[in-house]
Amino acid sequence: MEDEPSDDSVTVDDEEPPQKKQKEALSAAKKESSSEDEDDSSEESSDDEPTKVEEKKEIWHSRVIQYWKHLKFEIQKDSFRNVMDMSANLGGFAASLKKKNVWVMNVVPFTESGKLKIIYDRGLMGTTHDWCESFSTYPRTYDLLHAWLLFSEIEKQGCSLEDLLIEMDRILRPYGYAIIRDKVDVVTYIKKLLPALRWKGITLKKSAEQGIQSAKLPIGNYLKMSSSQILTVNQVFEIMLKFVETRDWKTAFFHVIPQRKRGEAETGD
Repeated sequence: MEDEPSDDSVTVDDEEPPQKKQKEALSAAKKESSSEDEDDSSEESSDDEPTKVEEKKEIWHSRVIQYWKHLKFEIQKDSFRNVMDMSANLGGFAASLKKKNVWVMNVVPFTESGKLKIIYDRGLMGTTHDWCESFSTYPRTYDLLHAWLLFSEIEKQGCSLEDLLIEMDRILRPYGYAIIRDKVDVVTYIKKLLPALRWKGITLKKSAEQGIQSAKLPIGNYLKMSSSQILTVNQVFEIMLKFVETRDWKTAFFHVIPQRKRGEAETGD
């Protein structure tokens, strides 16, 4: 999703009557990832270099289309004005919102401040931040927050996922939206916390209403992934086909998952 910078901002009257916050969390887990190249499944991949910017355009364009399909029955036209990409990397999400009338703040880790130059060169706004701390902004400023694998990274740093959700709740306007895309176990854990914030989960809620069963592939029983565990839809489909053919998870995983992304097998079960 992308935006051309504008001066629009959301102002909040501190004396307005209290409202019940109902924010929508679009929890798109790895099984729902769009058909993107395996190395592009994580915006924080080591392959993300300036030379990869052009290749990322189509990938992020597809992702944004997918997001809007999920949200089209939940939002009103032009209801998004201020957007934040909380883990912007090279600004691919924002660049894909160029034709939409929104303003996007791209946030990159303070340890990767060099990526800001690329973001600025693309005509986008950006800043650095450590999400283990509060973000310097007024409360209820943003209409939409995008968190791509951010919770996994925060967890690696030993910081609190709950604190990050509370911070998102602080900067997100009432009836705003958050797109949280992460590993299945992380998304499942986050989903359990949403009721306490009076947020609603769209994707998982719809799947439950439609009686669609979900499950987690037993990758951890056979492999130590050397990079992101997020797989494309095509990869998941191929793994399932191979398992049906061989009745062997290890064979299915090793047949589909590239060697550069997998470690040694842990068990032979």
